[in-house]
Amino acid sequence: MEHIDARKGGRFTYTPAHRSNCGPWEPGWSAREHYHEGADEIFYFIDGVCEIGVGKDARKVGAGALVYVPSETPHTLRTVGDRPVHYFLVVAPNRAPTHSFEPFAPDAGLRHEMTVLHADAGVHIPTNDRMRAEFRSHGPGWVSPEGRAPDTLEWFCFVRGNGRVTAGGETVQVSGPFSAVHIPVGDPYRIENTGEGTLLYLWVQVPDAQK
Repeated sequence: MEHIDARKGGRFTYTPAHRSNCGPWEPGWSAREHYHEGADEIFYFIDGVCEIGVGKDARKVGAGALVYVPSETPHTLRTVGDRPVHYFLVVAPNRAPTHSFEPFAPDAGLRHEMTVLHADAGVHIPTNDRMRAEFRSHGPGWVSPEGRAPDTLEWFCFVRGNGRVTAGGETVQVSGPFSAVHIPVGDPYRIENTGEGTLLYLWVQVPDAQK
């Protein structure tokens, strides 16, 4: 298990199946237009304001926003204002080249769409067999049954509340909105709500082997 504080940043994993990052983009940072060939991407924004653009659609998003960008969708990113943008992202699968930049190949079959959602339990995230994601919430005193994903990797990004995650013989305390936990393939785990309010988190699951 890996426990990350998004305020400090860090790379979770980088495998053929996916790559993920968690951390800050500093004020003035930007990414020029690019897309990911055959790979979908989700961004979850923890703090700060980011502008993400797809074609003529440019949106400013902040804490609690989730953006889903399908494969072959050129997009730009830039921080807005004088505060860092703290984020969590997953791209799946992780294919070379990881980024395709202008000029775009005429036969790339490019798309021009993105989905912007806000963190709330039950929100449908339009992912597919490359990646599954959803927001989940549980009340005070909740303890999950022991989970184990034999052929997938899992992430838990805590949006609100306080909890505890136990996996691989290790226990960590987590709290929203800056805690994120990565569970390796096959590790048994348990999540508990240790606070007095609702525990809300983003759950992301990626198959360990992708074609």
